[in-house]
Amino acid sequence: MFSFSGLILHQLHPFLDSDYAHYTSVGYRGKLAKGFHTAGGLIHIFIPGVRLDSIEDVSGKSTDALLSYVCKQYGNIMSTTACCFVSGHPLHDLKNTILSMLNSVAGRSFEEILEKNDSEDVQQDDGVGETDSTVTNSNRILSAMNKSSSFVLTGAALTISEEVTCESNISMRYLVICRFYDDEGENSLGKVDSEKQEIMDKLKKMFSNEHDYFHEVDSETNTDSKIWTNSSEVAHLARNKCQLKRRAEAAQSADHVQSNCTCESLCQRYLRNDARIESTQRMPTEFFDQGTVRVFKKRSTVVIICGCPKQEVLKLTGHKHGWLILVNLDVLAMVRHNISDIRFLSSAFLKWERKSTVAQEEDHVDQRTTFIPVPINLFPPEHVHDISFWISDDVSQELFFLTTIALTKNCVKEIKLTEIYHDEDKHCLSFNYRMIYSRVDGPLSHLEAVELQNRLRRALIVLGFGLK
Repeated sequence: MFSFSGLILHQLHPFLDSDYAHYTSVGYRGKLAKGFHTAGGLIHIFIPGVRLDSIEDVSGKSTDALLSYVCKQYGNIMSTTACCFVSGHPLHDLKNTILSMLNSVAGRSFEEILEKNDSEDVQQDDGVGETDSTVTNSNRILSAMNKSSSFVLTGAALTISEEVTCESNISMRYLVICRFYDDEGENSLGKVDSEKQEIMDKLKKMFSNEHDYFHEVDSETNTDSKIWTNSSEVAHLARNKCQLKRRAEAAQSADHVQSNCTCESLCQRYLRNDARIESTQRMPTEFFDQGTVRVFKKRSTVVIICGCPKQEVLKLTGHKHGWLILVNLDVLAMVRHNISDIRFLSSAFLKWERKSTVAQEEDHVDQRTTFIPVPINLFPPEHVHDISFWISDDVSQELFFLTTIALTKNCVKEIKLTEIYHDEDKHCLSFNYRMIYSRVDGPLSHLEAVELQNRLRRALIVLGFGLK
């Protein structure tokens, strides 16, 4: 009821009879002469919250127009990235902390490549670079490599994700750390390795605690965006669903064997990157020499990837050696500041309060600044919706996630795959997802969640999803 009225639960306090000497509880079961029990009672304090803007209807748009609209709305959500790196935001503090550590270890100043440089033309050389006016993540890094031998650069990119949770989303803010060396010989190579290792050790120490720690994972596959996937057991099952669901009697049927069910390949195509999402920038992982890559995760989420640049990159930039590190700032900020929901970092409605904390280390006392979002929305209501659709070659899970985040105004806390149904007779697959709506920065009523879900369903139908 309070969400419907545009209020959020801001504070909870114990109710003590001694503090309210003149208070008398009445009205138990409508009887004014009979009061309620007040032992263990709580005082709820509500404040006005920032309500959602009007929800635009998208049912009249064509497929191409709707896809463009989805990408634009998602871009508006991620446009808050520029606000994330201003003073007073935890990501700004995190970036400065890392930059200070880099300057201390390397004994030199790392140049910070600001976003205003993005408008500059990208240097063309041997076919590397883009003539298009759109500046991609890769363009920005390549341009920085041609200008500076030691730099850091921040950005945001879409990542492959097999589920959306309060700890991970389909996009991330990242920090690129790059260092080049022009000396030759074994001593230079030793310096490259030792400096990179020292920085990696300090990063892991700075942002690990007794509950959250990093572990290295196998990176033999490749260094493309697949390494950023947040795997789940259910989604992994989807890749082999066609084989696992085949009934014994169907396997014995000659007709079924000869039919060559294509659901397995259909499922693989559904889980691929969607080529139509051209305006969304990808993670810039193509600069790494695959044989040198090391990947570190916190639980199932990649937080750091490090390695050496490809020889083509070194030749293009005119350097002899170097190393490159990509850091998932969102996850590190959540660990460092005990942030419970990743959507706090993207909110345009929240402010951040600084709180000094003291932590006892092995050999010294570490004083840190913790950031707390305000106003706090305690125990925001959650609204659960399920959605199910038949997949085809015209749709992808990435497009489903992107459309969901864009059209629900970032009000979805969680999206998890709950079931894959295989119709063996018709050779069709349907994916079923459970979605939890909730806002961290304002009120969200049941009616608003229903309206958002209905708008999403109409949009998915236009985009080619076979809703059930």
